[in-house]
Amino acid sequence: KYFFRIGFMTYKVRITLNAKNDIKEAVAYYESKRDGLGKDFLTEFKSYKKLLSSIVTARIWYKSMRGFPMKRFPYTLFYSIDESVATIFITGVFCQYKNPDSYPV
Repeated sequence: KYFFRIGFMTYKVRITLNAKNDIKEAVAYYESKRDGLGKDFLTEFKSYKKLLSSIVTARIWYKSMRGFPMKRFPYTLFYSIDESVATIFITGVFCQYKNPDSYPV
């Protein structure tokens, strides 16, 4: 479990099954391009996951869905915040080269 401080509350971060599948797909893709690159992607994803507490004001893409683009890799983390259970849900890890109509929102 990961916990983050937002204001005076601690938020848990959960990764949905769809987002886990997105991550596995990206890791496999990058690993097929160069040994160790998939691991680099996963390391960067984990660092962005930890940053979520400081970017609560990230761009809202649709309704309450927020997007946080990664720098090294062309992916955006899509997430929502459920204040009632103090939890951030990562719902998708989307390749920015894909058709925007297929955003996970």
